[in-house]
Amino acid sequence: MAYDSSNIRLWPSRTGPGPDAYGVFCVSEGWGPSSTDRVVRHESASVYVHAWKFSPSDILFSRTDTRGSGIYVSPTIPLPGPFDIDSHIFLVQSQAIDGNYANYVFEAAGSAISDGSAFFEEIGAVVYAYNENEVNLWYPGSGNYLIYIGGTWGYGAPTQASTTASVTVKVIKATSTSPGCENSVCSSDWNNLNVSCSPIPHPNKIENAHSFVMGNTSVYTCMSGYASNGGESVIFYDGTQWETTDFNCTVPDPCPYTSSPMIYNLTTLQEKVIEMKKNLRVDFRNTSAYRRSLTCALDQRPSSAYVGYLGITILSLMGGLLLCVDLSNLLLKNRG
Repeated sequence: MAYDSSNIRLWPSRTGPGPDAYGVFCVSEGWGPSSTDRVVRHESASVYVHAWKFSPSDILFSRTDTRGSGIYVSPTIPLPGPFDIDSHIFLVQSQAIDGNYANYVFEAAGSAISDGSAFFEEIGAVVYAYNENEVNLWYPGSGNYLIYIGGTWGYGAPTQASTTASVTVKVIKATSTSPGCENSVCSSDWNNLNVSCSPIPHPNKIENAHSFVMGNTSVYTCMSGYASNGGESVIFYDGTQWETTDFNCTVPDPCPYTSSPMIYNLTTLQEKVIEMKKNLRVDFRNTSAYRRSLTCALDQRPSSAYVGYLGITILSLMGGLLLCVDLSNLLLKNRG
């Protein structure tokens, strides 16, 4: 499928003979060879075409680059800010710049659409993935196609084979403004091509708790002065009913440590203070520091022994010198 400002162009797969007929719809269980009992195929079908009109203010981001064979552009496109993927539409489109359908826009693929087998013959597409902060693109390398229509497709209609294309990434705001369709369950009637929305009912009220509803999610929190029992505080709406929860909020137990007030007169209070001082006073002679000051402690370190030997040597030398002086004076007196 491709389109420009005036037309929408469809390429159905041509129908082959016998069990190999492709038709407009064909899917098998898994990739590669499969038995016919696991293949769903329709040679014809009703095709519905839908178009949406967005205000320019709804397009929050748009970037266009020429990509393809021989052109290097970063495959990662950073977004200007985190976009909630549940309330925004992320689009990647390839616009042909040459060939039979120049200026036609082809939608990119959300996942790989080929297993590399010969069934697909030539194929071309831009594959993309995204999160709230960036969009990543993958496309064939040099000599291969970003856009390819031919072979199986189109009943021999004009083909399109483009090795380069103008690739656009858009982020569009998709918040509903219709009454009742913001937090709602929507169902489609494809026979009448209309969509009906019914509001999601409010979740069960829990006493002494607040309930915050966001889409199909409800979050319970306890009111001020109440405590939860640890039950599940987040529940979901499955399309028919809300999940059940044992969450509840109760008044917390009062502090178990209570005491009655004690009243003292001034005299009693002074006596209490003196008694407390007496109980808190410590005799310094009972302290370990005082006891250590009266005893010698053995030091096994070699450096301590060396210092001791040095001290003994110095004291011995000084004593010897003094003794020599006294002896020399004594000898001189005896000779005189």
